[in-house]
Order: sequence, then structure tokens, then C-alpha cells
Amino acid sequence: MIGRIVFTLPMDGEGEQELESTYKRAGQAHKPLPLIIGHHGDAIGLLELSRELEGLNSLETRFTELRGDPIARREIDARCTEVRQKLEEKLHSLIGECLWFEADEKPRKLTKRQLNERLSTLADAIFVDAPHIHNELLNCSEPSSNAVSARTKLMKRMAIRAFDRDLGFEGKNYPAERGLYISLLQETGIHVDGRYRAPTERDTLFPLWREADRLLEASEHSVVTADEVIRKWSENPIGLKSGLGPVFIIAYLFSRRERVAVYGEGVFQSSFNELCVEFLARDPRDIGLRRVEMEGFIGETLEALGILLKLKGKAEPLAVARKIIGEFDALVPWTARTQSLSPQTLQVREILKRASDPNKLLFDDLPRLTEPLPDGNFDANATAILLRDALAEMRAAYPKVLDDLKLLMLKELDVRGQSDAALKDLRDRADNIRQIGGDLRLEAFVGRLTQFHGTREDMEGIAGVAVNKLPRDWNDGDRERATVGLVELAKSFLKTETVARVKGRKDRRHALAVVLGKDDMPQSLFREFQISDVDRSDVAQLAETLDLALSNADQKSREIILAALIEVTSKYLHASDERLRGESMNSNRHVLGLSGGRDSAALAIYMRQRYPEIDVEYFFTDTGKELPEVYDYLTRLEGYLGKPIRRLNPDRDFDFWLKSYKNYLPSAQSRWCTKQLKLKPFEKWAREYLEAGDTVISYVAIRSDEEYREGYQSNKDKLLVRLPFKEASIDKSGVIEILEGSGLGLPAYYDWRTRSGCTFCFFQQKLSGYDCASGILKHLKRPNFTRSQQLNMAHLLLGVRASRFQISSSLKGRHRLEKSMRGGWSELKHACSLTLFALGKRLT
Repeated sequence: MIGRIVFTLPMDGEGEQELESTYKRAGQAHKPLPLIIGHHGDAIGLLELSRELEGLNSLETRFTELRGDPIARREIDARCTEVRQKLEEKLHSLIGECLWFEADEKPRKLTKRQLNERLSTLADAIFVDAPHIHNELLNCSEPSSNAVSARTKLMKRMAIRAFDRDLGFEGKNYPAERGLYISLLQETGIHVDGRYRAPTERDTLFPLWREADRLLEASEHSVVTADEVIRKWSENPIGLKSGLGPVFIIAYLFSRRERVAVYGEGVFQSSFNELCVEFLARDPRDIGLRRVEMEGFIGETLEALGILLKLKGKAEPLAVARKIIGEFDALVPWTARTQSLSPQTLQVREILKRASDPNKLLFDDLPRLTEPLPDGNFDANATAILLRDALAEMRAAYPKVLDDLKLLMLKELDVRGQSDAALKDLRDRADNIRQIGGDLRLEAFVGRLTQFHGTREDMEGIAGVAVNKLPRDWNDGDRERATVGLVELAKSFLKTETVARVKGRKDRRHALAVVLGKDDMPQSLFREFQISDVDRSDVAQLAETLDLALSNADQKSREIILAALIEVTSKYLHASDERLRGESMNSNRHVLGLSGGRDSAALAIYMRQRYPEIDVEYFFTDTGKELPEVYDYLTRLEGYLGKPIRRLNPDRDFDFWLKSYKNYLPSAQSRWCTKQLKLKPFEKWAREYLEAGDTVISYVAIRSDEEYREGYQSNKDKLLVRLPFKEASIDKSGVIEILEGSGLGLPAYYDWRTRSGCTFCFFQQKLSGYDCASGILKHLKRPNFTRSQQLNMAHLLLGVRASRFQISSSLKGRHRLEKSMRGGWSELKHACSLTLFALGKRLT
């Protein structure tokens, strides 16, 4: 507290002298902080309005039946609004007529302007180090929702584009976050020419840096939360408004990055990235700061590690630790799980996994893995060599697995060597046997081979087909399954080649092309398209009709007939209903996201059948908690489409974000799974195309009978969204018809589940969840269930209606178990265990 301004409501019977004496005593007792008391003889009217407002607000608490009467509640809310407005108007009218009392000052009347000037003078005397910030959006205690949104966007730019000039802002567009950047960082000199710098003593923000430095120094190397720093800045003599705190925290961290370590929920972060911004925006207490000093530590170890890691500049503990942890974090997830590494590398990996203190990591944990010298100290070079070898082994482990699988596959396919000519011959062989066997898994394998150039990404896709799971997400058992799976697929490939040679190859689709030029066209039109065998009879019939019409025409000139055909052809090439085809001829990227479900798979098939000339790139964003049936379905779909489905993996998996959101499962009100595991990986992938100047056209599977759905809304000019099903009036029955007509059918999990192949999807029915119950037991330690989620879980456990299990909903003790849900996680976990046991007994 820095002082008070009080408006008094005198009681009946108090005289003027008595009131004045009371005000003076209060002012003296409040010293040294200022106390300003306003008095008005007609203030009793405020008391009456205040009592009425308090009474209205207490009605709902006192009379619970009002909660079920919306009409009465609306009337009460309207009266509350009216009384509150009268109270505010009365107060504003009285303030300008008050007599104001201060300690050691004579009572005096002040206009509203004079009162503001007096308060400003007192504030200047208290907040002598307050920075001059010319921005009203954030320079307040509670910014608006729009201001908070702009602040979050600025904070992400501060982290992601920290070393870009003007944080990458350019052009004539000035969104709110750019205005914040100019007023908070550019004009204050904190971010100049693509680098953050600490303010000097003459700069207006210097007191913030000074107080933060003092706070970290006084902590004696313990972690200080960002919330503590922001609260320190809000105290006198600074008085910074809380709306500005998160922005200046990030600026402080980057300007002190060589000396201040960052922690997210207690875990050391190798860099302040977008994830740290999420932590800071959600709760500043989740971000920790810790000053790292050199004193008392071994300079030789730092020097050796600096040379090893090829650091530029002076090797300091924080820079070295960031580099080590950064390299470890960059490894694929498989490397953090496999047990196929050497024993010493496994020890190093476990230390890096739990690293939380840079000094402890460099000068305690890692050196203890080496043999001590005779004097009891540790050899700096031995520590550096140990770390070098361990990191090298971990970096090479995953590529080696893929290389071994590639050698095995090429050997089984009878490919001689890995030269460009040998790989081209393999691609030609694969292209020759496409769409022959009818085995969709084999077709997916063959389709991948038609585009195989021997790269790591190529091999990842093929190995993923072998076990229906991306290699980066494998465990050691999946690696062995992949070996067997690739051998089986290679044998099927060779067998299919033999069948193709014996029976001969006949194309099921026929490629055609049209080149057309006219005087009024700036350039020739070129179109490629395909027709299938089933279309040949329609083509022949239409051609016969056209030939007959031309034969019966008055004009017999060959040139006139050809010119007429060109005019008609030009018309159809430019037809308005060919918008999608027209877009395909430009330098655009056409993408279609697959969820592993019914609608998106049907859209992929629809686009392949209806618009074969559009080169659609298919992608799947993996949450890490998909059902096994999803991966199998995607493999079969890939075989049908004849081209790879790209897997987009989020930087962090479901378990990580579940922990970040305090173990709260996603819900319709908080769809963090969609944001973090679906949208962000897609936007990151699409950003590469957008920054290259391409237009990205995304096809979304929203049906014509889903009027309530709008789909992904892009704020990028060159990221366009198309809804082919809505445009073609295809509903749910049409989707099922497309899937059944293709032979692909529905995903297997639709036999016992209504929506989504993600284990924890909140859109599924309450009772479709053996996998959900077992998944919760496996992946969660103590989830924070809301009351609604508790009840859903009770129903889920007690009455699984899905046909996959056929468990009776009238299990004994249902009412007792529902009642036990109030007891918390232990009772819920016990209920899960009992129910899963019952399900297992029923299944066997």
C-alpha cells in the first residue's frame, strides 16, 4: 500500500468539529503514507444506494430457488445495473464538491482536475523511479482481452524472432502488437538492430533492471519466479503496472541471457522459446530466473567444453549448459527412450534428462562419471571427452537405425548399391506395379518407393508403413517389428513384380493433355488430366455425338471446324466451376489434413477421384495418443491414394502439455489439444511455404449437413481454406458412400466408438472408452477432474455401451461408485482398476 484516498459516509448525529478532529487523527496515524479524506454533507444518499445494491446482490444467495427462475434473475440484474449506475453518477457529482482533508493541511475544496493534479504530485513523490511509458494499452493493472492478446503475440515475436531487425515487423501493416513493440521496446532502446540490450543509468527502464539484478543477487543462487520480479517492480519507488510486467521480463532475460538461467515449471530451459511464453502468459509463477556465477568453479572444464561445442566467444556455464541441453533436446524422442545405447551414454542421457542446474550439471553430475585424479579433483578433458562421445553416440543412434533398415530393405528388394541409377531403377520398378495387388498396405509401401531417393525422411516414411508408427516414436520392440515388416513387404513386392511380368501391365487410367493458343490469349493454355477405364464408353459416346454434329454442319472447311472446337475447348478450360482446377495450375500448394477419421479420409478420396490433376499434399498431425487403428487406417489410405501422407509431429507431446495445463484434460471449453497438437504443427509447416511466397490452399472436410461448423479460420492472406463437401452438398451419407465405394471402408474403431481416433477426445460418447480408462491409468498420476468430467468418467467406467465390449450398464454398486467419485483420485483409480478387470474378464 502506498497511500489512500477515502470518501467518508458519516453516520447520523456527527457534528462538523467532531468529524474534522477524527479526520486529522486518522491522517496523523497514517503517516508517512499519504491519506486524503473527502467529506460531503449530502453523502448519506450514497449509503442508501449502497445498501440497496448489497441487498440485491445477496438475493440469489439467500433464495436459491431464483437460480431456476431466469425471468426473476433478469429483473434483479436489471435493477442491480440501474442502482449501480445511480451510485456512480451520485459519487461523481459529489467528488467535485467535497471538502478534502490531509494531515498538516487545512481543509479545502478541490475540483476534479485539482484533485487529479494533487494525486499526481503525491504519486510522483512516491514513485520516483517510475518509467515513462507512452502506451495506454498495457500501462494499467488489468488490460483488456484485446490488449492481452496483442501482448501475447508480441511476447511470442520477442522469443521467436529475437534477433531479427524490428522483430521481423515490416511493411505498412501496423497491428496492435507492432504498436506495442515501438512504444515499449524500440523507443526505450531495449531492442535495437536485432539485439536486446540492458538500459544504462540514464534510461527510463534502468530501475527495472537494477531491482531485478538485486533480487536475483539476494536470492543466493536460488530460483526467483517471474511473478516475484513483477511484484517487486510494482512496489515503490517504481510502481510498474502489472500489464507491462511480462513484456519487460522477456526483455530482461534476453539482455541478461549470459548470466540468467530460465526455468519452466522448475525445469532448466536451454532457450527462452514459445513454450516459455506460454508459461509466462498463463502464470508468471511458472517461469523461474536464476543467476549463474563463475566463482568457485573450474575454468578448465568450461574451456574444454567450449572448444568441444565450438562456442563463439567466452565459454561460460550458462552458454555451455544451454548448448548441451539444446543439443539433447534436438534429438528425436526415440533416442530418449531406447536402451540400445552404451551403458555410459545411458548414464549421460539420464543426467541430461533431469538437468535443472547448469553449474551442477557441468561441475558435479557429469564429472562424477569419470575417474577422479589422485588429488581427488576431476579431469576437465576427461569430462569433455565423455560428453563429446555420448552426444555423438546419441546423435548417430537414430540415423544408424534408419540406415540399417535401408540396407536390409534394399538387399531384400535386390537393389545393387545406392547409386542414383540404382535408386531410379527401384522407383521405376515400383511405378510399374502400382495398383496391381489390391493390398492397401503393400500399395502404401510401393507408393513410397516410387518417390524413394534414399533420404532419411524417405526411410522414415517407409519404416513407418512397416509398423504403422513413425520411427521417432518407436520403442525398441517396434524396431524389431519394423525389421520383420520390411522383409515381408519386400517379399510381397517381388512376388507382385513376378505377377506383373507374367500377366502383362495394362493402365487403368489414361493420361491426356491439351495445349491451346489463341490470338486474344497472352499465353497458351496447357491442361493435363486423366480418365479411368469406366469413363471410356462415355468419352466414345460423346465423341460420336460431336462428330455427327460436325458432319451435319453447313460448314465443311477443316479450318473452321478446328477453330470452333478451339472455342468450345477454351470455354470449358475457363468454366467457372473449374475454380479448383484453375488454382492447381498456379504456383500454389494444395494441402489436406487427415485426422485418421471418416470425413477427412473421404475428402482425400474425393479429391483424388474428382480432381486428379491437383497435386494435393496430405498430412497427419500426430497427438501421440492415437488409437492403433488410426495408424493402420492411414497406411491403407496411403496405399489407395498412391502417395505418402506426411506426418507432422508437435514439438511437445500430449503428456507434456497435459502436465503444462496442470493435468486438466482437454474439453470443449479448453481445447488445448487442438491448439498445441494440431494447429501449431500445421501452421509451422505451412509457414515455410508462405514465407517462400506460395499460396497455401487447405481443403477441410466439413460436410454440408454440419452448418454449425466453420472450420479453421486463417488470418493469412495467402492461406486459403476450401470446403469441397459443402460446395458439392455432400452429407454424412455421401461420405460413407465414398468410403464404401473406394473399398477403404470406415476406420475399425467406428465399430465401438463414435468420434475421433484420439484416446482422450472429449467429443467421443461418454461410454466409449475401455482405451480411455486404461489410458488415464497409464499416463496420468493425478488428473484434475472437473465435476462434469468426474461424472462422465463414472458413466464411462460403469456402463460401456460400445458393441466392442457389450458390458451391462446395470453393474452392481453403480450408485455407490458414482457417490465415491466425490472422494477424489484414489477412489477413481480404484474404480478404474475394478472396471478394467471386469472388462478384461468379459473379453476373455
